[in-house]
Amino acid sequence: MLGAYVSLKHDNWDAKLACAEFAINNSWQETVKNTPFFLNYGQHPLTPATKQLPSTVPKAADFAKGFVKSVKEARKCMEAAQQKMKARADKHRREVVYSPGDTVMPSMKNMRHGWPGVKKLRPLFMGPFEVDYMVRASAVKLHLPPEWRRIHNVFHVSLTKPFLSDPAKPHRAVTPPPPVQWLDGEPLYRVECLLEHMVAKRGRKKFYRFLVKWD
Repeated sequence: MLGAYVSLKHDNWDAKLACAEFAINNSWQETVKNTPFFLNYGQHPLTPATKQLPSTVPKAADFAKGFVKSVKEARKCMEAAQQKMKARADKHRREVVYSPGDTVMPSMKNMRHGWPGVKKLRPLFMGPFEVDYMVRASAVKLHLPPEWRRIHNVFHVSLTKPFLSDPAKPHRAVTPPPPVQWLDGEPLYRVECLLEHMVAKRGRKKFYRFLVKWD
């Protein structure tokens, strides 16, 4: 907030700090339908704009004018910042409604799955999977395969996208390779051979890393 109305040289931020704090505490908050100042003290503060100051002290009058101007500037900057944040958030908001039986692809953004390879080269979305039902208006429950039982099957709609089947582009559907057997509850994939291995030490502990060629 200070960066929105300090000088270009940033040499007067300390002089603006008190006004900025006052503007925040005396601004209407839509969440609580009041100002923080009123919620703390039960009354609105007296400001130079509401308090009549004697005109016989020129410096006091000049200070009051400058104070009121700074508070107005701070309030304008706060409103502008709120509008920018709202506009930025609205770009990513979308009304999504799925019906049971629809096919969607969940995002891999927050998933930890045993997919081989480098994370940056993995697909952004996985699936498709069938929709069980909508959870309220912002989440959807999916029917996941058994090997995904440790992944929560409820996703926010912003982390899903409808699956568009296209015979010309079969690669759009991406599913993890099915497990060939289970080991301690985790899927174990078939290994063709070990290409390389490395041993690293951290203190007294040893760590082994293997480069695997999957079958």
